[in-house]
Amino acid sequence: LANDGLVQIDLQDRQRESLPVRLRWSPEIHEHRMFVHAGRLFDGINDGYQTDVDIVVDGNRIVEVAPHRAHPVDDVRVFDASDSVVMPGLIDHHGHHQPHEGEWVGRAWLAFGVTSVVEPGGFPYFAREQREAWSNGARIGPRLFFAGPQLDGARRYFPFAVHITDKRRLEWELERARRLDYSVLKTYTRMPNERQQQLIDAAHKLGIPVTSHEAFPALALGADRVEHLRGNSRLGFSSKQSDLLRSYADVVAIAGAAGATVSPTVVTSGGFFAYVLAHPELANNRQYRSLWPEAKRRGAAGLAMMAGRNPQLLAQGVANARQAIFDLHQAGAQIVAGTDSPIFPYGLALIVELANYRAAGLSPFDTLATATSGAAQAMGAAGDLGVIEAGALADMVIVDGDPLADVTDLRSDIISGSVDDLMVDEAAIDTAIGLAVKAARPMAELAAYERQDVLHHCVRRFQERYDLIVMARYTNASLILPIRLP
Repeated sequence: LANDGLVQIDLQDRQRESLPVRLRWSPEIHEHRMFVHAGRLFDGINDGYQTDVDIVVDGNRIVEVAPHRAHPVDDVRVFDASDSVVMPGLIDHHGHHQPHEGEWVGRAWLAFGVTSVVEPGGFPYFAREQREAWSNGARIGPRLFFAGPQLDGARRYFPFAVHITDKRRLEWELERARRLDYSVLKTYTRMPNERQQQLIDAAHKLGIPVTSHEAFPALALGADRVEHLRGNSRLGFSSKQSDLLRSYADVVAIAGAAGATVSPTVVTSGGFFAYVLAHPELANNRQYRSLWPEAKRRGAAGLAMMAGRNPQLLAQGVANARQAIFDLHQAGAQIVAGTDSPIFPYGLALIVELANYRAAGLSPFDTLATATSGAAQAMGAAGDLGVIEAGALADMVIVDGDPLADVTDLRSDIISGSVDDLMVDEAAIDTAIGLAVKAARPMAELAAYERQDVLHHCVRRFQERYDLIVMARYTNASLILPIRLP
């Protein structure tokens, strides 16, 4: 595998021969016209809501946002969200994916309204395949903007990092970035300054922004953004945070003066644990329970319990991290919401991240902008994503509640109604069990262990059906996907 193709190398004479790879794909675009009647609209541009408006979609673009009026229903689809809030799909600016996680990851993102994800570091060919599959509709999932591997120095930390030890290797990675169409390049913690300067200059010539774990010297060298409040360089420069998670004026001034994009991922600095401990009901969130594996939920609960053993230390650290977010925002840095998932649950962690921004003092509008219009602007998608206006991609979610008043309402159901009504008909369940065994022998003729197997099978199938209905509710092919278009 060489960049975006296959090459056969003769071991004797070292001759290289390119092998044809006849693979083609195209994004899924729904060719139809649709009206979405929004009771309240948060467009990502204006503070507050517009009320009783129609969003007119043609193909994969919004063509009009106008006051509600009666529409013909014979050939145009009308989606009634008159009791809900319609808003741009959410953007997580820092998430990671690994092949062994499986296809449920895409549905988990969408279950919380996350329709776009930035992956600043991963396996490049898996990331490219993931982007194509999600965009094509072969698997259900958000848009993916990816960086390829983390670019490091003589030593690396993660398996999806590579060593950049000379100019030739740097040129290889830049060529792969060009061919695989990276959205961003990421330097990690041990890249020498001279090499990092070469990388930043070359990436900018390709039109690719650069992000780093360090604030200095990366931002002084021309990098565009910084990942994490906590991540640091390992070349001897001062940390972005103290051990108590306090960011001092030098860090704030550097990021503010550069107008840098900063993805704080405060959930990784205690923000997730503090929120979970204060809101134990989060463990019963339907999307979380339906889509996040039980073993992972148990692990998260155990880690939260450990973090809570010193509540004063946890509270002080989170308070310091939130203060850093507010200071960076005030200084002119562009705050964008990111989570570093799967350290914390896909989708759910983004809602908790936003709750921390509100607690830090960001306004309701500025908080939502970190995952909508501001987030889109930071990744070069302004006017396409993060807003609901004529010309933008028809990328939107429907939310019950009032996310401007309480951002955690984004955890709520995104379509009105209850799937519980579909599962409580005991007579129908009895009938289905009867039909399941009718083709074989009557239950009475079965041995006890066979009856138990049949019942376990039926219960398992009904649980699977229940999970599928819950998943469909949050990623419904007939309701949501035509709105969340590529």
